[in-house]
Amino acid sequence: MRNDLIGRKFTLTIFSTLLAGLLLAPARPAAAWDDYYGGYGGSGGGYDYFDAQDAREDAQESAREAGREKQREEVEQKKAKNSAEHAEYTQSIIDSSKASVQAPRGVYYRKPGFVSGEAPGSGAQVIEEAGIKVFYEQGLFWAKQGTQYVVIAAPYGVVVDTLPAATTRVANRQGEEYGYFFGTFFKRQDKKFVVVKPPVGLNVTYLPDGYITEEVNGGASYKVGSITFKPVFVLGILVYQVVQA
Repeated sequence: MRNDLIGRKFTLTIFSTLLAGLLLAPARPAAAWDDYYGGYGGSGGGYDYFDAQDAREDAQESAREAGREKQREEVEQKKAKNSAEHAEYTQSIIDSSKASVQAPRGVYYRKPGFVSGEAPGSGAQVIEEAGIKVFYEQGLFWAKQGTQYVVIAAPYGVVVDTLPAATTRVANRQGEEYGYFFGTFFKRQDKKFVVVKPPVGLNVTYLPDGYITEEVNGGASYKVGSITFKPVFVLGILVYQVVQA
């Protein structure tokens, strides 16, 4: 009888232990319905206990991506604002520096198309160009039309004996020097000078009267004959750079 009593106590102890283990065991996470078919748990089950964690991570990543997208938008907006402000500043400098666009004053100059009833001076150089007689005087080229004389654009390839007094010397990055006079470029040829097209990238400090303003890619450019210039800043100084000739 004593042995039966001990056995019942032992059985009761084991039962109590198992019951306590079940009561104290951690609760299983709430299951989310999985897209897969089948039983409970496992890769083929209908419930997946990792779905809830995946959903939270996806939500967090979406929030982070939204934050990054907002930062990118702010950066682009700031760049656009800075670009607009820079363009506005540049245009204000150009507008306030119209004297820089104009040719120097006190210099004898007439833009192409100017007509005069008087012939060039007796000291003008006479040049035969393609069967046409051209008169060169003080940096200007004249052609006779009937009883009048009209200023024409400097013909490329024409060789002249002298340069006008107001010629300025300009050079490109390769060190090649050119004479510049009111939109016309000269290059030394032995002891004379030939009218040439300027190289792209060459800078000048002024443009002559009669230039044409054009809009290119949202910015202003200036055309003198066949040569196109754009305003640029070099060491803080406004100059006009050849972009096409």
